[in-house]
Amino acid sequence: MSIPRLQLRRDLIMRRISLRDRCVWVLKDPLSSAFHFFDEAEFAILRRLRDGVSFATLATRYRDRLPPAALAEFLSAATRAGILITPDGAAASPAWRPASRRPQPAWWKNPLAIRLPGITPDRLGALFRPTPAIDASHDARHSPGRLHGIARVIPCAVAAIVVVAVVVVGMNQQALIEDFAAAGSRLVAPANGIHGSTGASPLTNTLLAFAIAIAVTKIFHELAHAWVCQKLGGRCREIGVLLLFGVPCLYCDVSEAWLMPRRRDRILVSAAGVLAEWIVAAIAVILWASTRSGLLHDVSALIVVVASVSTLLVNANPLLRYDGYYILSDAVGVPNLAHEATLAIRQTWASWVSGDRTSQSAALPRPWLVAYGIASWIYRLVILCMIGWLMFSFLKAWFGIGLAVPVTVGLVSLVLRQRMNAQLASGPLPTDAVAQRWRRPAASAAILLASGLVLCIPLPHSLRVGSLIRPSGERPLFAAASGMIMPRTSGTAMRLDDWRLRWKELASLGRIAELESEFAATRIDRVDRPSLSITQPVVASQIASEREHHATLVSRLDQLRCSLGPGEKLYAPPSRQPTREERMAGRWGWTGTPLDPDNVGATLTQGTLVGRAGSPDRRTASLYVPEQSIDNVRLGQLVRVGYRGLPSGSVRGHVESISADPVDEVPEEIVASGWIPNNSSGSSGTIPSAVHYEVVVMIDEASPVLPARLVTAARIEFAAASLWSRWRKWFRQ
Repeated sequence: MSIPRLQLRRDLIMRRISLRDRCVWVLKDPLSSAFHFFDEAEFAILRRLRDGVSFATLATRYRDRLPPAALAEFLSAATRAGILITPDGAAASPAWRPASRRPQPAWWKNPLAIRLPGITPDRLGALFRPTPAIDASHDARHSPGRLHGIARVIPCAVAAIVVVAVVVVGMNQQALIEDFAAAGSRLVAPANGIHGSTGASPLTNTLLAFAIAIAVTKIFHELAHAWVCQKLGGRCREIGVLLLFGVPCLYCDVSEAWLMPRRRDRILVSAAGVLAEWIVAAIAVILWASTRSGLLHDVSALIVVVASVSTLLVNANPLLRYDGYYILSDAVGVPNLAHEATLAIRQTWASWVSGDRTSQSAALPRPWLVAYGIASWIYRLVILCMIGWLMFSFLKAWFGIGLAVPVTVGLVSLVLRQRMNAQLASGPLPTDAVAQRWRRPAASAAILLASGLVLCIPLPHSLRVGSLIRPSGERPLFAAASGMIMPRTSGTAMRLDDWRLRWKELASLGRIAELESEFAATRIDRVDRPSLSITQPVVASQIASEREHHATLVSRLDQLRCSLGPGEKLYAPPSRQPTREERMAGRWGWTGTPLDPDNVGATLTQGTLVGRAGSPDRRTASLYVPEQSIDNVRLGQLVRVGYRGLPSGSVRGHVESISADPVDEVPEEIVASGWIPNNSSGSSGTIPSAVHYEVVVMIDEASPVLPARLVTAARIEFAAASLWSRWRKWFRQ
């Protein structure tokens, strides 16, 4: 079949733009809003086709500079892209036939980001009034996109706000981290299965604050793109409402920034959103420091993180196709960076498979393009898995695993299918009609197979129980004798005083001194009075007896002092309140804890709990596991301990021991927190109403040191089980 006469479409918008070390031509299709990039040599070929030229004529003209096969491949790709047409109406080969225009995807194909119909920003007034269009032949020094007076004021104001915010963060860094950690723990509470302990009101407020933070940040982000694009001579085609995870935000189409001739202007348009989010974060820091606890305070703390950390991980990250990607694309001079990286990976793979590693393109830095493409694929897969797992955790906590599995698998499969179709569309078109017909069904089958494999892969599951945090090597300290509380000294947990015993000890010291003086005098006088030599053994025996008596008194005094061992720290016991009888009589010895300074001088009876001694920086956790779940617990299993104010999973440990018999009593703190119902009180705790076993967990050294005697939730990670098996078990139950 003959190749028809080809002609360049006359309605295409053409601009010559500068890249890092070269200039390229940008052709915009006004019908599909697609942008196509060509270097000077490629555009020279296309310019020859303005009036329509046959392939034979064109091949003859470029015979000495370009092989006919390469020219045919280039013209075929341009025809499929819709740049070239056949004005004479001749039948075209399938390889030369333009690709049909893809319709706008339905909203349900991307339910996490639904775009509503928008408007042109020209209707919003003078703020988005565009400057005159930039012509390719216009001198860059006289470009109307240059900002004059306002360009000097805005950077100074922004710099001042950022400096103030940095100072505020430096002075209140710990408080900001604690506020965000508290809000984050409430936000992820449903994913951890926490409902009653967290409360509906704090969770609702945190979700509302998180939605407001996302909306405010993304609105300013998109408005910054549109405003900078308009002021630099570009045109924002559309602005509208975007439902991002159900949160109303904005979206702006500033794709026409590719028509700007200067690379600096295009980079500034791409970076405007990131810079705007950092400015919003700086303002939020000032608001956070100026407000007290409340909705505005929580919103400001969340905005700081959303507009700073998340911006670096998502928007400013060049591995995702957001602002950072376009900044890198312009910076390295590769307009369609993702497509070129994919082609580089395909070419490298083809050269490895064929064994021909010498045929590499000299125009592209192949090694770094391959590395970028692989890193981008891995990072996108990690982000997709994280989003899928968070969605699965929330759905499982609120609706059960029966709904969580199909919804999560369906959404992830939908996203993967869209990505696969996009990659197939950007790849080379097979010449075989059978291969072309089976490309998409094969991709769908591969996704279904991958989903089935994911359902059959064993995944971990866990059990959430109550735990009591203890210092490592914890031992109770009791008052060995009655006495008066004295001020504490270094290395002493508690010092008591008994004035009678102390008086006897001083009297014994005096008696020893008296006897030693008498013994020394007899040794001096025995020269003149030899009879005194007989009394020396008697006096020596009295001295030994008195010293033994003094040692006994000192030992009794030492019992009034509770000492700490090397490397131990004293932890206060539970606070004591006056009993009803003491309040009625109006007389009681002491309140609070024996370690309180206000109790110095009070009398402490024998057997009173002074405190507990243990390691200052190592912790163990006592978990109380019900009988029906103890069979799944094994030594060495990972345990995650939750604590309000710290991110989930930051405190972890491993099972060190499992009690062989059920516990007879559990600590009062566990029962008071509602983890275990009790029957009656025991000597040192309470008797549980159900059978429980104690599991001791050694907290890792790298984990934060939690307060002693803290009652908190702990999650024991059990052996892995597939989602399919857990789903079947859920339906059987």
